[in-house]
Amino acid sequence: HLSKIKICQIPGIAEICKILNNAFNNHIPAVDLDNDKFGTEPTLRGSSWRGKDCNDFSSQVYPGAQSVDGDSVIDHNCNG
Repeated sequence: HLSKIKICQIPGIAEICKILNNAFNNHIPAVDLDNDKFGTEPTLRGSSWRGKDCNDFSSQVYPGAQSVDGDSVIDHNCNG
């Protein structure tokens, strides 16, 4: 029966459902190149309090990261 089919279990649709769930419920950006759960683009909900990743090529750099050597060379916590 069609009524028993769950849309997010259909091949090809499952990945779209995962992206939407992460953006709306888990506040994880759709594009996160370094997998640190922060991206350069805001999530669809609740993004302003998380901040944007200032270097999405390094998982060591994200809003709230520990400062390293006073961040004199690299801004590890994206606070400028």
